[in-house]
Amino acid sequence: MSILASLETTKSTRNQSTDPVIRRRNKLVGKLNEQLASARALLNGEEFQLTRMVTQTNEEGERVRVSVPKRFRPWYWHDVAGKWHMELKYGAKALPLSKSNDTAVVVGEKDNLLATIDSLIAAVEKGELDKPIEAASVKVGKRGK
Repeated sequence: MSILASLETTKSTRNQSTDPVIRRRNKLVGKLNEQLASARALLNGEEFQLTRMVTQTNEEGERVRVSVPKRFRPWYWHDVAGKWHMELKYGAKALPLSKSNDTAVVVGEKDNLLATIDSLIAAVEKGELDKPIEAASVKVGKRGK
């Protein structure tokens, strides 16, 4: 008996979601997870740095993969009164979060930052922000054409 004959086969292929709504949600949730990691580091008093892998040529002329810092900008900030706020962005566009086109969430105390980001992740996964994400993605897409 051959080795291939002993294996179970199927005509199945690897299929990632081609639904653009799901892709956009996943992209925003990924960025929110970066913000969550940054907020955790802020609350713990640690340094936060994202990195990405790039291919560079070393002194010997060989191409090697190295880790380099990635630009990161937090979506949260505090005002002069000490109240924290957070904005959701898709690309460089701040998403409107209410019917009055408010773009920032009032977090209040710095300690509420993690819970606020978790709530925003849940809202994105539930599909509550699909229309603003779609509107922002159309504007981002037109900019590049």
